[in-house]
Amino acid sequence: RLYNLAIGHLDTGKNWEEALTLLAQLRKLYEDVVYDYAKLADVLVREAALFRNIVQKDRFFAEYFRVAYYGKGFDSNLQGKEFIYRGFELERLADFVQRIQVKFPNAKLLTYTETPPAEIMLSNEQYLQAYAVKPSSMPHLANVGEADGAGVAKQEAPQAGNAATAPAAPVPRIIEKYRQYNNVRVFQYDKPFRKGPKTAGDEFKNLWILSRHFVTEDLFPTIHRRSEIKLRIELEMAPLDIALNAIESKNSELQEITARYNPA
Repeated sequence: RLYNLAIGHLDTGKNWEEALTLLAQLRKLYEDVVYDYAKLADVLVREAALFRNIVQKDRFFAEYFRVAYYGKGFDSNLQGKEFIYRGFELERLADFVQRIQVKFPNAKLLTYTETPPAEIMLSNEQYLQAYAVKPSSMPHLANVGEADGAGVAKQEAPQAGNAATAPAAPVPRIIEKYRQYNNVRVFQYDKPFRKGPKTAGDEFKNLWILSRHFVTEDLFPTIHRRSEIKLRIELEMAPLDIALNAIESKNSELQEITARYNPA
């Protein structure tokens, strides 16, 4: 009964993959333990419906936001700490910030993404810094060892073309997108910067990206709306890698559109 209740809630929340995990356990129970083939048939019908939902129905995944609390005006459990928040479905940064500011009406919002100066950090006031992040394209960074000092580690970004060998069968975009936004604890924020002067006729030649990756204490989704950041890793991405990543991203978008409107 509890399994069916949980499966029903997961179905309502469109978390069909987790519902299928529970149904698989019931399937094994009815098939190999109690030999109740009538209930087994019901489970198989329900599984088929959920698989169809995954491939046929639209889903919108929650956005993620990085929030930092600066200043001695905050309680000690927040002061100087950074968190990743999981927003509501279709929630945008402006709406999320407004919701956070309701909780801290006296806090001032910082409009930049760099680490604030000492006078902000040591101030007796409250300062909030918030910006949108996305699940990292390099989840293996969660396995990086403890960072030095303030929890910041610097590494070189892997060069394009050095990724692990792809599986024989490509993962459909609709399944890949679910995996991208669930069971994650590494998030990233990209900011362009220029190395050297701007080149006439080729403004992208010296344009690099500083990619900040944040590793949280917990996997998302969790029973809480936030998880504290335990490690920050900064990577620099060269112009060639930026271009290749842009092409890969555009290809993924086209594959998603093709699969939706022209299924095989």
